[in-house]
Amino acid sequence: MKRSSRSLLGAATALAIVVGGVLAAAPANAAAPSSCTSGRACLWDNANYKTANSTGNLLWFVQYVDDARRYTYSNTKISAHDSANSAFNNGRTDAAYFWEHEQYRGLWFKLARGQGDSDFGNGVPGRADGYFNNRVDSAAFESIHRP
Repeated sequence: MKRSSRSLLGAATALAIVVGGVLAAAPANAAAPSSCTSGRACLWDNANYKTANSTGNLLWFVQYVDDARRYTYSNTKISAHDSANSAFNNGRTDAAYFWEHEQYRGLWFKLARGQGDSDFGNGVPGRADGYFNNRVDSAAFESIHRP
């Protein structure tokens, strides 16, 4: 009986170490870029949360963007239509959804609060998956509109 108790204890300890290692390796959400202030979700024309080499040149919203064709990134003349390559959700409570077409149509992806995707083109599963590079045309917080 002692022998099987030790085996179970050893197996449980090994499992705890493996699970602990996996949990410790899980990436934490990155800090929001300083230009994407609290309560906003933000989009940038380029990867790494930049437009024209600045994190300050962005398109942000506190509720929604129903048609990116009507917007340019701040401090630039660059159209937000089909051009975003990175996004961050720095909202207070909701997930943010991003759609490929205006008026919340077509395929979409979701960023949880505090989550970003610094490069839509890199194909990170569970985020923009590579498909949305230069394809986002509308976005909204979950409390406003959701798929």
